[in-house]
Amino acid sequence: MPKSQSAVRSVFHDGHAKLIEKAFEIAKDGKVHIGLTSDEMLRKSHSVDNYEKRRTCLLQHINEMGNPTGQI
Repeated sequence: MPKSQSAVRSVFHDGHAKLIEKAFEIAKDGKVHIGLTSDEMLRKSHSVDNYEKRRTCLLQHINEMGNPTGQI
């Protein structure tokens, strides 16, 4: 997963990607529930992408996996 070029960084990394892929692999009904922390809940002690950018990154990865559930 490419990292953001600015000082703001995405916290979605290869470990997250592997975890999501494994979750879809073992999901019996093909459904995986993924929580994404809101901007309000994040402690801004370091710069991270905002919610929409993090959501877009997550959805992009799921789509690149072939969207295992056909739903998002």
